[in-house]
Amino acid sequence: MALSKKNKNNDGPLSGLLVIDTSQGIAGPYCGSILAGYGARVIKVDPPHGDWGRNVGAKYGTSSVYSVAYNRGKEGIVLDLKKEGDLETLYELVA
Repeated sequence: MALSKKNKNNDGPLSGLLVIDTSQGIAGPYCGSILAGYGARVIKVDPPHGDWGRNVGAKYGTSSVYSVAYNRGKEGIVLDLKKEGDLETLYELVA
């Protein structure tokens, strides 16, 4: 399981908290970015085709400006939850 590491804030009030973010769009990813900003370790789980929110608004590289802002400070992993092995990986993260 390869995760992209982004969050270096380990001294915030939520340090030690693990959040598995399976949300898409704007509201859920934004909440996750707030938690990451306060020191939580947030792992964003994206489907193989990507979070639909990555296509909302103006582009910055291959992602939208919204996506860059709302997923800051998170680690990321792509899982196809229709595949048993990927679903098992999600269960391991949650455990």
